[in-house]
Amino acid sequence: MAGSNYYVDMELFDKTDKLRSKPIAPPELISLPMSQHVGIAATAVVKPSDEVKKGQLIGEAAQNGLSVPVHSPISGKVRSLEVRINSRGKNDIFVLIENDFSSAPCQTNIPYGGDPEDFDAIVAFLKDKGVVGMGGGGYPLYAKLKSLRSITDTLIINATECEPMCSSTFREISENPRHCIDGALMLKKILKPQNAFLVIEKRHEIIGRKLCALSAGELSLKTVSDRYPIGDERQIIKEVLGKEISADSIPAAAGCGVFNIATCSMADKTMKTGVPVIERIVTAAGDCMGEPQNKRVPLGTSLRDLIKNCGGLKQKPYMLVCGGPMLGYSVSNDSAVVAKYTSAVIAFKERNKKAGGNCIHCGRCIKVCPMKLVPFYFERAAKARFKDFYKNLNDVSLCSECGLCTYVCPANVPLNYLIKIAKKRRLTDE
Repeated sequence: MAGSNYYVDMELFDKTDKLRSKPIAPPELISLPMSQHVGIAATAVVKPSDEVKKGQLIGEAAQNGLSVPVHSPISGKVRSLEVRINSRGKNDIFVLIENDFSSAPCQTNIPYGGDPEDFDAIVAFLKDKGVVGMGGGGYPLYAKLKSLRSITDTLIINATECEPMCSSTFREISENPRHCIDGALMLKKILKPQNAFLVIEKRHEIIGRKLCALSAGELSLKTVSDRYPIGDERQIIKEVLGKEISADSIPAAAGCGVFNIATCSMADKTMKTGVPVIERIVTAAGDCMGEPQNKRVPLGTSLRDLIKNCGGLKQKPYMLVCGGPMLGYSVSNDSAVVAKYTSAVIAFKERNKKAGGNCIHCGRCIKVCPMKLVPFYFERAAKARFKDFYKNLNDVSLCSECGLCTYVCPANVPLNYLIKIAKKRRLTDE
């Protein structure tokens, strides 16, 4: 791709790859948002003073539309239901549960016992267990599988790391290889593609070979460069198949199904144990983090409790980010909580580089854009509501928000932030 010299070298940032994930100390209180996925929020089905068990349903999927349920990661008593801002900056209903520290399990959670090739039954089971994309996207797995039924020519298992400074995917494949491969083979069995590939960065090729060996030849290994945003599904398809997926199209239209390997692992765990999605691996990193680590964290755990389990903070952070440094969301304080889509929590010191400069038209943002757009057009659109910028070939809705334009801008223009504003204005102006 043009301008690849500007791409973010993942190895420059990864400091936690070799740190095995460890469970955090059980928090006294968890706060579960009902919206931990792309689509419509779940509806709380518990009330204050209700006793709940570990793995119990507390948020029911919306009846109509894209939605998955939410389950309790602990046993205890419901303290309250509150409206708060979630870690993606939106109003949400939170269920607050006080931990009784007994970890008493919900007895109705049992493994999948149906036909291993029954597409409808498996998809329904995965929906009931609240399985979503674990790479950071949070798209419900059941819906993605339904959209790919009978049209998948190529299955791609994405074992690349989602962003710099994140290690959650690598730790999942290192610590749970059997779950990763069995989950991938389950998807292959029900989607019935002609080809199936496991894609991993060159720096992790050795473990990629071990994973493919576990698949007994069912998956073919493909290695890709160690540079962000290679984990984006369009970039992977181009690297593996040599196909360009237009920005206004989706991989399914080209017969490609791309699934994060951590999602495969989570699907297999739920199938074999019956336990829904109630925890995940989170990378805690950044130059303010006391002890950068990978942690197995119950959903709804506050960043405060997570950080406390990682040696606290060296100093008050200038910015606290839920997710990776490129695609994550900054949060105002450490009361924000870990959700299904939280792959990392990063605490940054203040940089000398200050945002808010003016574009100098150097063209770097154009060179690095993986979607071949002209990002500085969108700065104008965000600032001036120029409708012509919305309707030309550089449609702002085609931007994947990877953040590379902001990363390389010598004028420190916050392009990714302005692009988000331009997208919202495009919807309201049309």
